[in-house]
Amino acid sequence: MLTLIDFVVDRDGTVQLSSLPAQPSDFGTPLETFQKVLAHEQFVTNSYRQAYNYAIKQTHRLL
Repeated sequence: MLTLIDFVVDRDGTVQLSSLPAQPSDFGTPLETFQKVLAHEQFVTNSYRQAYNYAIKQTHRLL
């Protein structure tokens, strides 16, 4: 993390660190836990797809 901060600061950038919310410690039943994990995996997969589609559009725009 400090390497990234050093990189930004060396280029006259500003770094602002904020607190992170506490992670949950109670996940409910095993079924509820797996449902939460599935929802998170779907969110991550969708994020990758959006980034990929954006990159493809930018590549095609440059051609």
